[in-house]
Amino acid sequence: MTRCIKILSLCIIFFSCDLSKEENKVENLNNESELLTKLPKVDFLEDFSNQFIEDNDIDQWTKFISFKESIESISNLDPKGITFYLDELEKKIQELLSSSIPENFDSPPIISRIKLIQMQVMKSKFYSENQENKKLELALNEMYKYYNALLKRMISFVEEEGAITGAKENQW
Repeated sequence: MTRCIKILSLCIIFFSCDLSKEENKVENLNNESELLTKLPKVDFLEDFSNQFIEDNDIDQWTKFISFKESIESISNLDPKGITFYLDELEKKIQELLSSSIPENFDSPPIISRIKLIQMQVMKSKFYSENQENKKLELALNEMYKYYNALLKRMISFVEEEGAITGAKENQW
């Protein structure tokens, strides 16, 4: 009889300790799953201006312009709809990659940077759907970092092309 009481008391102690750990997990999950109240603000490159776009015929690349407008507007939108916005952005990136890319930007460095942004969008979308807000914020910041890297590379492509053209003209 005393043996049964000891076993019963050990079981009660064991399960009561385990239950308190689960309460802590539920509390942490509730804190994590609260909706984002604001999206991270980002500074986009000033060098990639409308004048640069027109001078280099990027305005003729309609899929890129649509992608650019979408990614730059996400930080200004309502955080409650972030999953929807990311889904739309993912579709626009897919359209961008399947569209004809202008000859002066049709190169592996540009395409790979677009694919990096696509991967970050998918990652952000996953975190948004699972309401992992801290990871979502980090993923969005990475997405914007990769986007700025794409713009910088496009600018450097134009500068390199100008330098090559100038060097050829000086030879003649």
